[in-house]
Amino acid sequence: MPSENKDHSKELKYYVLCFISILAIIFAIFLPIINLFSTEMKAESIALFGNALIIAIIVITILDIILLIVKRINYTPLVFLSMTLSISLFLLIEYCFITDLLQLNYIWSYSEVSQPLIYKIVAIWAGESGSIMTWMVFNSIVLCFYRLKNHDQEDYTFILSCVIGLLVLTVFSFILISQNPFNLEYHALFVLFPNGYGLNEILYSPFMIWHPFFTFLAYALFLVPFSIVIAEMLLKVASKLNFLKIRKEIIESNELKNSYQKTFNDFALKFGWLVLTLSIGLGAYWASVALTWGRYW
Repeated sequence: MPSENKDHSKELKYYVLCFISILAIIFAIFLPIINLFSTEMKAESIALFGNALIIAIIVITILDIILLIVKRINYTPLVFLSMTLSISLFLLIEYCFITDLLQLNYIWSYSEVSQPLIYKIVAIWAGESGSIMTWMVFNSIVLCFYRLKNHDQEDYTFILSCVIGLLVLTVFSFILISQNPFNLEYHALFVLFPNGYGLNEILYSPFMIWHPFFTFLAYALFLVPFSIVIAEMLLKVASKLNFLKIRKEIIESNELKNSYQKTFNDFALKFGWLVLTLSIGLGAYWASVALTWGRYW
């Protein structure tokens, strides 16, 4: 057991190093280099790179699903790579907001040059594309930590719950690419608002910072218990139908086998409940104050 924990610790350190290296390449090398070019070329390069990141996330996620279904392999490098690319995508959009890259329609729609920095940062979830992206990032982080320390090919509940979680992530990725947050198409209103259209006045509120943040975090945390419950239900149905000829002694114990995953599931339920309660409470009060409905939402 101590040697196994030591191996996990070394593996985790390696993945953290790779994570930092990828972010360093993007934000310490790639972006400073394209800053040397014209604004138009910079916008086109970022748009191309951003779309490439989304496609890469889709490909990696589908490959991960195939390995889980066909080989029942929880391939940790793919998990960390998917999380790293999702975080990089999120930070790339944030970089565009902070540097006022108004050539991107999404940035122009929810930001302006004179907008306070904190509202440039949180403007990412003012629209649908950024909201989906934020949700994706939290999902990928939660799934990554959930999938640590388990390489048991006969832990069917764990394997199936991972597949379900990744399917949700895949759907979000396809929605995001259809929304095209890196759209550079010229808009007629650019002439009237050359410094950006900016946020709606209602969104200039501290609640804009915390309410969406807590909401997406809670949704991501609940993805784990949701996936586990659906996996258990599917395995019970499969056991009754003798589906896929899964060995009876395995499928009848349709519960998580690894103590780490059990602990993580308990944590996700308890902490997710706390965070979602905060989210609903803040959202209700915000609606009462900002929207002047005269009542809580």
